[in-house]
Amino acid sequence: FLLDELVPYIMGPVTYSLVIYPLSIWAFIKKPLNRPEQKYQSSSLDENNTRQLTSKLTSCMENEHPYLNADLKLPELADMLKVTPHMLSQVVNQEFGINFQQYLNSYRVRHAMEKLSAEKFSHLTISSIALDSGFNSLSAFNAAFKKEAGLTPSQYRKSALS
Repeated sequence: FLLDELVPYIMGPVTYSLVIYPLSIWAFIKKPLNRPEQKYQSSSLDENNTRQLTSKLTSCMENEHPYLNADLKLPELADMLKVTPHMLSQVVNQEFGINFQQYLNSYRVRHAMEKLSAEKFSHLTISSIALDSGFNSLSAFNAAFKKEAGLTPSQYRKSALS
């Protein structure tokens, strides 16, 4: 009589231990997390080429400011750098830990921050600064700015100019 009452309480954990745990472990082993180093295992970029391309990319972004072009796409920037889009994407993903759009937005937000904090640009609207910084829309600008700076553009401007 006592065994009949205990069977449901015993079988649940036993079944879980014998079926669910092994299946979970098997699934984890079969399909490991998609880590960048695994994602690019067959890449032709070695460590030296990656460093060179990272340096070339950073130099281009800081000196030529291609991010100010609101229509800039990965293939266009890759063409400017004389590399394949795949190589450029790999470098941005691996070296900066973000995707291409986030990478562009980080430069665009920094550009906007410089203008928002400069007294000589205080007559410009936030919207015009957003467009001038390479954003296509105010909503995309606000979202990227808040994510990057932790403040809205107007909060940032107010604190920077006071």
